[in-house]
Amino acid sequence: MLFTYHSCNCTSLVRNRMLIVLPFLLLMTIFSSCDKDVKEGNPATVQVFNALDNDLRLYANLSGNHPVVYRTSLLLPNKFYDLRNNLLFIDQFPLRIDLYALPDTLPKDRPLISISEDLKAGEIYSLFLHGEKSGAGYSIFKDRIPPINRADSTTHLRFANFSATQAISVNILGEPNGSFIQNLPFKSLSDFVELDADMSTPDYTFEVRDQATGNLLTSFTTSGLNPGTSWPGAVNNWIYRSNTLVFTGKPGAGYPNMQRISVMNHR
Repeated sequence: MLFTYHSCNCTSLVRNRMLIVLPFLLLMTIFSSCDKDVKEGNPATVQVFNALDNDLRLYANLSGNHPVVYRTSLLLPNKFYDLRNNLLFIDQFPLRIDLYALPDTLPKDRPLISISEDLKAGEIYSLFLHGEKSGAGYSIFKDRIPPINRADSTTHLRFANFSATQAISVNILGEPNGSFIQNLPFKSLSDFVELDADMSTPDYTFEVRDQATGNLLTSFTTSGLNPGTSWPGAVNNWIYRSNTLVFTGKPGAGYPNMQRISVMNHR
């Protein structure tokens, strides 16, 4: 009986199979890496405004770990906003945000405010902290910041009312009461309004009034809207920008709880 023997080059076979498998593994690695980059590079952006009474400052803790290391935590000043510092970037969903008072007189590891919201990747939110230490709360809004209008020299403004439970109205100086905003309840935002902001536009002075009585509560002027009226070479801080004018404080109160306007800028 004649047997025919066929030689098998195992090394060559293994090499050929690897040549087929390796590109597939490489593609899987690339797609996995891209998916990771999309999640990590497209966080939810949370702009935080601390409107709490009595000049209360806060530290933010997103780690969930204790004790809180205050010196490395984000400090949220009271009734002051800086676009470089008052931002939280959230890339894990859901993620709890714990806010601790400074100085912290609460029981050990107990936050003043604990927030866990269903945030979405890529969205922008405005988070307002309000009330007193004994009853602190928060309000969060998903934002639609107006696009820059390069065709015209304009600015976008809106109001936020976080002052002592009263509804307000707003008018520009010299115009009828409530002509800019007729009724803005406590813990709410108005829509953005586009206003002229070129070199020929004088600064706007807004008058904030008690909506029920019409009594003037405070006023605010957009200083720097027209640099030519202030000093040569000054920068227009309003043109091509979107800002929220945050109304805070208590009626008739003195420092630090007097009623006033703070600027919360969005670009």
